[in-house]
Amino acid sequence: MPVIDAHIHLFTEAMARDPIGWAAKHGEHIWRECVAPPGRPSLQGWPTVEQTLRDMDAAKVERVVLQGWYWQNPESCQIQNRLYAELIQRYPDRFSAFVSLHPPSGPSTMEAIEWAMDRGFCGVGEIHPQAQNFSLRDACWHRVMEKITPWKTPVTLHVTDPRTPPHPGKIETPLEDYLSLAQSQPDQNFILAHLGGRLPLLHSDSFRAGEFPNLYFDCAALPLLYEPEILGQISRITGPEKILFGTDYPLMTFPRQQRDPGFALAIDHLAQSGLSREGLEFVLAGNIRRLMGW
Repeated sequence: MPVIDAHIHLFTEAMARDPIGWAAKHGEHIWRECVAPPGRPSLQGWPTVEQTLRDMDAAKVERVVLQGWYWQNPESCQIQNRLYAELIQRYPDRFSAFVSLHPPSGPSTMEAIEWAMDRGFCGVGEIHPQAQNFSLRDACWHRVMEKITPWKTPVTLHVTDPRTPPHPGKIETPLEDYLSLAQSQPDQNFILAHLGGRLPLLHSDSFRAGEFPNLYFDCAALPLLYEPEILGQISRITGPEKILFGTDYPLMTFPRQQRDPGFALAIDHLAQSGLSREGLEFVLAGNIRRLMGW
């Protein structure tokens, strides 16, 4: 069964070598809290590009989508974007990339979008408004929407479930803002990460009525957040066509079973979700192919 992972992150050698020092130097304390949380073990892996490709091959993952991080500074965005530009040029059949943006930074954000368009990026994100000190209702975000409308590429947004227990890097996100955004931008597709913080369950009548056709939901970090049955519950509301497979690799989302990052456990985890074989085929590859026009 074909597999495409719609949500992974990779970082530069400098970030991996000394994440605490790099975060301090670049003013990225939220990233540091996620990848090297003070006083507790980190679940973050630091694979090389070559190891990532080996992990993909081992799990028969044909392609991954590199999601940008929600950096607090525009310079950090461009550091990661340069890495991703190199990877999609070297391995165009294995890696696709979304551009990392810092919307409040103004003109440099517009320049970053144009730069990414010229280099074959195929989306925007992962964006986390609260971590990046803006709101989806702010003018800076409306300018981003105006800029990318002709590009016709999806936007991935980080979503935090208010009911999940505290965890490193957790910052609340107002769920209603995502619904307002979808309604105000009907021609723009959005991917809400982490199953959208269970948004379809909380607004089941609206989703069953098809009120948000431009919202999709990825499974990134699902095993750390929920039992696998939640995927079946949400798919019965949205339809399996709205769910995208994503792992948050190289985050180790099975800490009791993993010593190193990988994809295979997450793929196996989906088999416990209650989805039909056809539904699994949609989630594992069909939906992201259709969404991206591949």
